[in-house]
Amino acid sequence: MKYSVLIAVSLFLLGCAAPMPSAQSKFYRLQSPAVTEVSFDLANTLTVVVGPIDFAEYLKRSSLVVQVSETEYDVLKLDQWGGSLESEFQLALGKNLIHNLPHIQFVRYPSRGVNVDFTLRAEILGFDGKLGQQARLEANWWIEGAKGRPLKSGRYAQSRPVSASTLDALVQAESVLISDFSRSLSEALQQYLPGSSQSDTK
Repeated sequence: MKYSVLIAVSLFLLGCAAPMPSAQSKFYRLQSPAVTEVSFDLANTLTVVVGPIDFAEYLKRSSLVVQVSETEYDVLKLDQWGGSLESEFQLALGKNLIHNLPHIQFVRYPSRGVNVDFTLRAEILGFDGKLGQQARLEANWWIEGAKGRPLKSGRYAQSRPVSASTLDALVQAESVLISDFSRSLSEALQQYLPGSSQSDTK
């Protein structure tokens, strides 16, 4: 009986484990702009934390997800993100924000040892696409001031064409969506920066 229980538990854990990379595996990274070297005077620089970013359960995996229909999707076990999707997305979003607002210090959540002026939080409801058709990104977002004071929230929902029936083309389109999403967040954040009409509400 003891051995039967151990076998059952082992099979359960194997069934829940993430797919292991193999010689046939391919790995993908979201595109983002290169960052330039800069030094900040922290006494005179705003700091924005990017995150936490929460993902819908179907996206919490290392494998790429491709939409088949409105109710069906494929999990491509041999085609994986270079890291977790959560980490890849947060990194690409952060680098795009740096590109949009280079005079602000953006740091990834969780942050330690920094004085936080603003926090950008997001909830990713959908991030997938159909090969050769379109990619989509659906997200709720929030901007918080110092000490978590709510300032603004919104919803982003856009799609972009996928130029070819390949995963590389899909990832490129998804990268464009993150760039667009970062511009929306940058425009919303700028309303609360020094010199804007709402900066005194921080």
